[in-house]
Amino acid sequence: MSEPAAPSLEDIVIAVYAAIDDALSNAGIKATNGKLISRPGPAPQVDDREILCLALIEEILGFHSDNSFHLWLGRNPTMCALFPRRLTRQNFADRRVLLTGLLETLCKALCVMIEGPSPFLSSTATPWKSAARFEPRRRSAWEDLPARAAAMP
Repeated sequence: MSEPAAPSLEDIVIAVYAAIDDALSNAGIKATNGKLISRPGPAPQVDDREILCLALIEEILGFHSDNSFHLWLGRNPTMCALFPRRLTRQNFADRRVLLTGLLETLCKALCVMIEGPSPFLSSTATPWKSAARFEPRRRSAWEDLPARAAAMP
């Protein structure tokens, strides 16, 4: 008995994009002018759904750096055909960070859809600024100084 053929890269990308689209629908999130998160400015050249798809492809394929993924992305003919409009590496990283909260929501929606644990575990380090929302900001001693001075007799 022969083994089933492995899916092509194109098949994987299309499946990931379709899963993102299904998860967005399941979560009740709609794109407006290519933006999934409301923000000022004109419509982006690269749709937020494409950024999410590329971010998940980067995770699925196991790239350990944005730089290596970006170089591969620009050299791979299948990816160039599927994503003809690409951002610079830094702009891609900035947009991915902007969409991190949405990606977490989508992972939860995917878990609900498949009734299991999160299908994507991030190996990409999250910049400390985006992690700050999980923990209350601590005040420094310098910030407390005016309050302490006012409380002195």
